[in-house]
Amino acid sequence: MTPSTGIMNYIADKEKEYGIIVEQAEDEIAAINMALGASFGGVRAMTGTSGGGFALMVEGVSLAAMTETPVVIALGQRPGPATGFPTRTEQAELLFAVHSAHGEFPRAVFAPGTPEQAFLLTSKAFDVAEKYQIPVFIVFDQHLADTQWTFDGFTLKEVRYTDYRLRGDM
Repeated sequence: MTPSTGIMNYIADKEKEYGIIVEQAEDEIAAINMALGASFGGVRAMTGTSGGGFALMVEGVSLAAMTETPVVIALGQRPGPATGFPTRTEQAELLFAVHSAHGEFPRAVFAPGTPEQAFLLTSKAFDVAEKYQIPVFIVFDQHLADTQWTFDGFTLKEVRYTDYRLRGDM
């Protein structure tokens, strides 16, 4: 669901280069459940949507929390319900991400403002999700998702990968 579609399109283009799998689900209910199944199977998993689609994912977020299944959810913010205004930007779904789902459970929410922050916080989101076995949200707006940016490159020295399954000192 726009504005998260751009993420899927970009990553799908890099599928073979980086050895990742991108799957287009039939709806957001299937998308969150596919991501949870992949995570349960032992891989880092992420799904993306926007407000209307995220409303459909809420039960899956609750399942992730209850079963302590790590997952990253990219939540693209745009104004309005349903299809909203896919060509306009808004930053109004932070509380939706913070308070959605059934019951109370830990979660983390990251809100990048630049492409570099988005890159680094996405890496951190995967790390936090896996370390603490929680759902982690990356909330962003249409402007960040669809604007053309010029930059020299990302600083990879800040990106770390820890496989917590192999550690006994979590």
